[in-house]
Amino acid sequence: MKTKYIIITLFFITIFIGCSDDFMDTKQKGVTDIENFYKTDAEALQGVTSIYDRFQYMCNTYGGYKQTLDILSDDAYTGGSLRGDFFLAEEFDEFRYGSNNMILNWNFQWLYEGVYRSNVVLKYTTNDSAKKKVIIAEAKALRAMFYFELVTGWGDVPLVTAPLAPSEYAQPRAPKAEVWAQIEKDLTEAAADLPLKSQQGAGEKQRVSKGTALSMLGKAYLFQKKYTEAAAEFQKVIDSKEYSLYPDFSKITQVDSEFGVESIFEVSQPNNSANISAGETSMNGLFWQPKGGGWFQPTFQPGGQLNIVNFGFNIMTAKLSLWQAFADAGDVVRRNGTVLSEAEVIARGSKLRNLEQATPSLPQGTLAYSTDACLRVKYASWATESSTGWMNYVENYGTNTRWIRYADVLLMAAEAYNRKSTPDDSKALLCINQVRERAQIPALTVTGDALFTAIKLERRLELAFENHRFQDLIRWGDAAKVLADEGKLIPKGDGTYISVENAGFKEKNWLFPLPDSELSTNPNITGNNPGY
Repeated sequence: MKTKYIIITLFFITIFIGCSDDFMDTKQKGVTDIENFYKTDAEALQGVTSIYDRFQYMCNTYGGYKQTLDILSDDAYTGGSLRGDFFLAEEFDEFRYGSNNMILNWNFQWLYEGVYRSNVVLKYTTNDSAKKKVIIAEAKALRAMFYFELVTGWGDVPLVTAPLAPSEYAQPRAPKAEVWAQIEKDLTEAAADLPLKSQQGAGEKQRVSKGTALSMLGKAYLFQKKYTEAAAEFQKVIDSKEYSLYPDFSKITQVDSEFGVESIFEVSQPNNSANISAGETSMNGLFWQPKGGGWFQPTFQPGGQLNIVNFGFNIMTAKLSLWQAFADAGDVVRRNGTVLSEAEVIARGSKLRNLEQATPSLPQGTLAYSTDACLRVKYASWATESSTGWMNYVENYGTNTRWIRYADVLLMAAEAYNRKSTPDDSKALLCINQVRERAQIPALTVTGDALFTAIKLERRLELAFENHRFQDLIRWGDAAKVLADEGKLIPKGDGTYISVENAGFKEKNWLFPLPDSELSTNPNITGNNPGY
């Protein structure tokens, strides 16, 4: 009997050995390898859609890159429930972050994931159809946009323009001049092949257009102080007549204006429960909204003026100094669409003070932790934007992130015209005064450095909480002065403050530190940015 089993076993071993090569060479059914993908328009479209997914990811979490930039500015605090609730964000607010901060690690990784996906599309998509030609241009523009964030945040960074083999993963840092040159090349080539916004179909408005590429190219020049080149690119966007200012500033970040006349590029966040469960939402309705649990009380009745979700974690709160900047400028329209004082909140039938959840550390009548007596309403989650009313607050997670608005382009154009070697302040004034006209404030007539100072203020007021302020302060060279005391005093909510040692902008903060995850795995990067 044993002999019988031995013979059977040997028989099957012989069969498997004899056909082992064929067995191992059998391809998995239903799977296409990368070399044979991207052959059709539909496959190439899937590839480029995966690139847009990285933009969504950077805007749908508490560590999202764009929101983090606002925490670094002088417009906002990091909140939460108590000290340490969101310690990673607190490190940003107080300029205490280092190379081990996971928000930096995550975003560095996400940006390079976007670069990788762009490189894959560009390598394997052949330019053999009109659709693929546009997809290739999209991938170039998107890669440039990822590198824009990398070079402005970290300076010299690895420059990768093709998919790498595992043996090639450890890339050295490239001088930022080379990174900027690649950004300019990608955007110039992309602009030549991308359609105008008006040529995009109804289901394509979330994709980059010619106007996106030209706007980003002008922005890249502006950040390098190539003002003449920047002005020329911005003027192309203006002359295209593809964009105009949305008439109602109060709705500039609401559903009403999504993909509207002012939208040059925004990160689409589907606004329904199915996409929420799939993680395809911005999470603005949770992480960034006012503190609930008894603090902010919205106007509950239908049609209430401040019917804003109050189930938030309160991670980013407005500073009263921003409200004051609007007040000092006589800018009522944009103030009402950005941040309200406590008196204005009460006048609209709502409350900021703790009425229900009194504790020994936070008695009744206190504001939420790390909160001034004001309320951010830009990028608020409004009950009117939910199909089932304010209770279904999760639907409000789908607020699109505005990446570039036409007002931003007009103000960058004004700056470029004002700062170029042969200034053209007449064109600069034409641009800035269009923005001021919508805000219902008087036109400017000043020129020279006085106009430049006015442009700086205009950008703060127009673009507050749209993730531009910190990058602007850095490129203007103003960050050390404006942010010197940032994070040194954190309001506890009861009128007293937490004093934070070693807070405030320091010399090293002109750049972010390379993350530990990169330094520990890449032997070709032997040092960090100065001071880290």
